[in-house]
This record gives sequence, C-alpha cells and structure tokens, in this order.
Amino acid sequence: MLILRLEISEAIPVNEGIPLLIACVIQSREEVNVTWLKDGFPIMFEASKGRLWKMLVPKDSYGRSSFLLGIDKINEHDIGTFTCVANEGAKSENLSVTVNIKLISKIMINPLAATVVKRSSVSITCVSIDGIYSASSYSWLKNNVDIHKRRDPEKIEYLYPGGARLIIKNAQVSMNYTCIMRTQTGFLRLTSVITVVNGSDFAIKTCQQEMSYGVKWKVTAVNAMDIHLCPEGYTG
Repeated sequence: MLILRLEISEAIPVNEGIPLLIACVIQSREEVNVTWLKDGFPIMFEASKGRLWKMLVPKDSYGRSSFLLGIDKINEHDIGTFTCVANEGAKSENLSVTVNIKLISKIMINPLAATVVKRSSVSITCVSIDGIYSASSYSWLKNNVDIHKRRDPEKIEYLYPGGARLIIKNAQVSMNYTCIMRTQTGFLRLTSVITVVNGSDFAIKTCQQEMSYGVKWKVTAVNAMDIHLCPEGYTG
C-alpha cells in the first residue's frame, strides 16, 4: 500500500463559501480503510449534518483508489490540517494538507441597538470583523439618507488604522444609523437602531436589563429592541 498524493480541488487559500474536495489517492493490492482527521482528531461526519461527506472511487486499472473528503461550503471552521490515514492490515500510512481560507469580509457595528435618554450622547463604532485592512472606506446613513457634515449634527471620526465612529452628542429622536463599508469585493452595510426616550418617561417606558442565555440585555424602550451577537454555541 502506498499513498501516492493528496489532491485538492482549489488553490490555497480557498475562497470562503465554495465547495472543496480533497482526494487521497492510494495504490494497494488489498482492501484499504481510510480515516480522515482534522488537526489530529477524527472528523465527525454525522455531526456536520451533511456539510462534510466522504466517498470512495473504486480502483482503476492501475490499482489506484481515490478516497474523497468533501466540504459543501467552506468556512472559517475548516481552517487547519486535514490528514488521510490509510490502513491495510498491519500497515499504516498518512498524508496531510493544510487548508487556509480567504475569508469574506464581515462588518461589525457596536451597538447594534440602544435605548438612550433624550439629549444624551451615544457613539456607534463600525469595523471589519476580519481585520482592519480588509475595508477601504466607510460612510454613514441616517434613516437611509447620507449624513452631511455641514447639515447634520452627527460627527464622524475615522479610526486609525481602520474603522469609523459616529458620534451623536445630543440625541433628540429615534433613528436608524447605517454603516456602509467598502471592501475589495463590494459593499457591506449594517444598521444600529437608536431609540430615544424622554428622561421623565424613562423609568416607566423601558424594560430593565437582565441576563438570559449568557447575554446581558440592556435597558430597552417598550416596543423597541435590543440586539446582540449570538452567544457561543448558538447561531442565528
């Protein structure tokens, strides 16, 4: 038995979100059993719910079999070293390939939502999750209209070496503020919902903060929302 090579369907780094196929090509006389490892641990195909799969291509006329490992949509969790472990009786061989991924830029805005007292100050920060150098420029909208520095009271700070902050010094009315981030592949946008409540009504027109599912939910106005990233172990 001999592992001839590992073939990978895409050039490294692989673009996030596309299918990936790794073929372990083995020449043997007897039946071979193959186990796939990720960073030294067996891959749990059942737990992936079909996103990861394996298949055997039968021997050709030269006695070569191809054991395939498929990933339907590659993501950041697939970064690492994949190993083909082949066993033929008492003989064992392995061969590995390291997969790096070119991640799609993702925008992050903080806070995603906030309830504030009228005439108070609030700042909203917008950056790229995948690093400060993945975005080339930032701009802001207020209720889907461009913020103009001479017309609007909001101030924009451009953060070094990357990112942007919107500063609202005297919040008067509820607004949706949208950050638009330009990347090498296009534009991304995310909105922060700012709800303004009169100081005299704040105690009776808000829900108090609480902890739930590992998330600290902030004080929130009635009929408004508080938004957080999903806690570890959850998606949505």
